[in-house]
Amino acid sequence: MAPVAAASPTPTVDPLPPISQLTIAKDKAAARKRFEALYSVVRDDLLADFRKHNMPEESIEYYRRVRTNAYDCLTPSS
Repeated sequence: MAPVAAASPTPTVDPLPPISQLTIAKDKAAARKRFEALYSVVRDDLLADFRKHNMPEESIEYYRRVRTNAYDCLTPSS
């Protein structure tokens, strides 16, 4: 049998420093702000697309109402 190499061919990489809970909280808050800023734009674009494809207005209103309520449930009250 051939001898086994003692050293690993993969270079050693230093581990990443631990991420603090504060950093995680800030990242989540920033992501939420981005989502909140884009939510109404995406919703309005989708509803306009529904109208373009002649979807009944009653259905469009239902989708707007249900989706808006679902979003409100995800948003914590201040």
